[in-house]
Amino acid sequence: MSVGFFIIYLLTLSHNLVASHDSVGYINEIDSGKWLFHPHHLLYHPISLLWLRLLRAIGITADSALIVSSLNAVFGSASAGLVFFFLRSRFGDSKKEAMSTVLLIGCSFGFWFYSVCVEVYIIPLFFLLAALFILVKTPLRIKDLFWVGVIHGIGILFFQAHVLFTFAVFARIFFTKETEFSSKWKALFTYLIPASGIAIIGYLLVILFDVQAHTLDAALYWLSSYAHDMAQCWNVPSFHSLVKAVIGFSHSFIGGHFLFGIPGFEARFTKALGDQHEFHDEAFLVHTASPMLSILLLILTICLVGCILFIFIKSIPSIKKIYVAQRSQILPILVFLLVYCIFFFVWDPSNLEFWIPQSVLCWLLFDRILAYRRLARSTKIFRIALPLLLVTINFFGSILYLHHESDDYFYVLSTAAAKETSANDIIITDQPWIEEEYYKRFTKTSVFTPQEVERSDSKKKIFAAGVHSTLISGGKIWLSFPIESMSFSFKPLWEQSIASIPLQQTQKVVADKNFIVISKK
Repeated sequence: MSVGFFIIYLLTLSHNLVASHDSVGYINEIDSGKWLFHPHHLLYHPISLLWLRLLRAIGITADSALIVSSLNAVFGSASAGLVFFFLRSRFGDSKKEAMSTVLLIGCSFGFWFYSVCVEVYIIPLFFLLAALFILVKTPLRIKDLFWVGVIHGIGILFFQAHVLFTFAVFARIFFTKETEFSSKWKALFTYLIPASGIAIIGYLLVILFDVQAHTLDAALYWLSSYAHDMAQCWNVPSFHSLVKAVIGFSHSFIGGHFLFGIPGFEARFTKALGDQHEFHDEAFLVHTASPMLSILLLILTICLVGCILFIFIKSIPSIKKIYVAQRSQILPILVFLLVYCIFFFVWDPSNLEFWIPQSVLCWLLFDRILAYRRLARSTKIFRIALPLLLVTINFFGSILYLHHESDDYFYVLSTAAAKETSANDIIITDQPWIEEEYYKRFTKTSVFTPQEVERSDSKKKIFAAGVHSTLISGGKIWLSFPIESMSFSFKPLWEQSIASIPLQQTQKVVADKNFIVISKK
């Protein structure tokens, strides 16, 4: 299974750096060659940099983004193989049953796409699944919990939020019976010591030698930086956050990009979520898709969801029997699922990447329902039909377009800008993060954002000197926003940078973006 999925993932490696939002920034950081330790995912950048250097050393000359993506393909396919073994040995599935469920997991959009792009979440998922595989073993022994702790500790170093998996371990130790230890507290500490030890030592080394935080407050601030630096990601529980969670959760199963190929969908969807959301790059992704294909994929999606609901509703009377029969396996999975759903209901709930583990868990639980109904003729049909439907929907509705650079809006924009600009020019964009990083990757110009410039006096000096020297030497300043919209804090710095230089300005449309081009008369 692992080999098959590895081939599939390699053949569908994503050439799109915007769909997962952070990809272009991550690969630019990795390409810089600097050892970066992000508190949210401590080991991802270092491991990716080592992987890139290793493959370069053996003669691989492909684009660095594809090389780093291939590391996720390794862990994604390994996870698929692990799930297959999990289903066979822990749940007792036949080969055909296990293969059906693995296809549902491995070809769910979140799992598939994050196995073929530059992103964080598939590598730690492998360690979580490995820890879960040992955790649901029956009977569970003390030494098993030691290895659960070791593997979980490594997983935390790849994604900080996976500390939440502790709740599943606690449930397995204290609320199930198929164990071979007399002291539950001894069992708990046998798990906690390696798990916390590995995580704490890893973070402590980085705090002392890389971050060089000299006070406890500074260390804690860095450690929890996402909680305050991205405070906008916190959501007060409400109907609106529920809608976001439903979108994020469903998106982890079905990419749904084909929906933007249906005339009028983008406008209605944007209106439903609020004006702060823009889906221009999603719509551009499928700009070559025919409305008929999009409607057909929508019909197939309705069929898929309908089949799942039919099976679930028919199985409601049997759910208690299914749970009781395998309580030691199902309870940790349910706790795992519930805790993650609660946390990501209030933290960035519309973001599919945080729902990938939950999608895997749901398919594992769904497998138990299908296994209970295995003698029904319809179940055998569903075992074949559901994976076929899911693969068709996600490949032709999302993955196929994510494989092509020509369907990446920001790639088209930045490469068009590269043809218009020179190394002596400067681009100033008010769109930090994605657009800024694309210009840095695909153009030869210096790139600034007002937000970045205003962070420190040193950045202000670099910006002012750069603008002045560029104009004096005959270069051009490309503004991606009107001068009138400059912030009150940035405008004086801009005026100071161009003072005493006679200027002329023109407008230039690059791709579909209006630039104000400023040069010396």
